[in-house]
Amino acid sequence: KEKEKKSENIQKEKEKDVEEESISEKDNESEKEQEKEKEETNSNNSSKNKRNTSTKEKSSKRTEEIAKKTRLQINQKEKEDENNEEDEENEEMKKKEEIYRRSERLRAYLSQKETELKLFFFFLN
Repeated sequence: KEKEKKSENIQKEKEKDVEEESISEKDNESEKEQEKEKEETNSNNSSKNKRNTSTKEKSSKRTEEIAKKTRLQINQKEKEDENNEEDEENEEMKKKEEIYRRSERLRAYLSQKETELKLFFFFLN
């Protein structure tokens, strides 16, 4: 009987060992699967990050280009405004000069007429 009991105990222990081994293998497999999933997730995230970085870089380049074009347009508009302002000032100066020349001719004409009138009255007397 004792041999049988020992034999049963040994058999039970072997079964327990096999069962534990099986559980351990399942745990290992599960861990491996989780690691694979983590690696895949990390890989996917890495790809997403690269795409996002690339998109951000492209976006910032576009923004810089737009800003550059805008600055150029603003500078060009300012130059045009300055040129227009200068043209207007030149036109104004020309008008003033013309007015001054006319007034000088008119003064000379009036001075001449005044002299003629004085002479006329002088000879009348």
